[in-house]
Amino acid sequence: MKSIIQFSIYIIIKILSFILIHLPESIALKIGNLAGKFTYFFDFKHRKIALKNLDIAFGKEKSLKEKKEIAKKNFENLGMNTIEFLRLPCISEDDIKKKIKIEGMSHLNNIKRKGIGALILLGHIGNWELMAFLSRLFGISVLTVWKPLKNNRWLDNFIVDIRKRSGIMLLPNKKVASAIIKGLKEKKFVALLVDQRTKRSEGIWVPFFGYKVPTTPALAFFAMKSGVPILPIYIIRKNKGKHHLYIKEPFYFNDSGDKDKDIYLTTFKMNQTLESIIREYPDQWFWVHNRFKWKIPQDKDVPS
Repeated sequence: MKSIIQFSIYIIIKILSFILIHLPESIALKIGNLAGKFTYFFDFKHRKIALKNLDIAFGKEKSLKEKKEIAKKNFENLGMNTIEFLRLPCISEDDIKKKIKIEGMSHLNNIKRKGIGALILLGHIGNWELMAFLSRLFGISVLTVWKPLKNNRWLDNFIVDIRKRSGIMLLPNKKVASAIIKGLKEKKFVALLVDQRTKRSEGIWVPFFGYKVPTTPALAFFAMKSGVPILPIYIIRKNKGKHHLYIKEPFYFNDSGDKDKDIYLTTFKMNQTLESIIREYPDQWFWVHNRFKWKIPQDKDVPS
């Protein structure tokens, strides 16, 4: 019975994708926007998480009205993200170039001229799924880590196929460290989404919006092992299906010889970078994720 339900969900999403592909983009995005509005008003659980996160992050900096408006726009953006992802099979490289304006290309070109790879610092900002086109946009080999959907193999295969068609190479998220280091040594680019909650046993407590929260040290670890630069890239939704992709100045692993301290400082820089982007575009981050489930005030000691 469970398999029948899973397969039915997969078929429904396939049909929905087929319909959306054949709709004008403007109409499809309006559907996504309306779906986001509907979800904001009726998905009480995730609306509560979003508003709680916004209250933790901004406190008295923003009024309750402002936080509710940010949350509502956030749901609308997520609705449009979903529509755009389901339409990706029909998007050509030329379409992507028309949809996305790129700023900061000189930072990427400098790395390419050096003939080295890089770690791409990503967050769940804007429509991050469009970042799968980085390989085709920039003419570089990009690897990223993929977490399989365990509860629906048909849907998982469908999602993986869409992402692979975009040009990105996917690595399963189990025992992936050696494959990442190998890719960096081969001068490839490795894109890592590093803004979500990690297990307390696996993360390090690093400040983020005024609180110390368990944060993955993976980016700092791979930068330490490879010596490649860390290149922050993010994408922001603009009007009428247009997006701006920003490439910021890269930074390097802080290597003083004290491994633990250096991993902490590099991860601290990572969180600072993400926080500054989110503060500039607060309605475009993934607030519906319980990022602050575990937190302590920034001026308190980490619990042992």
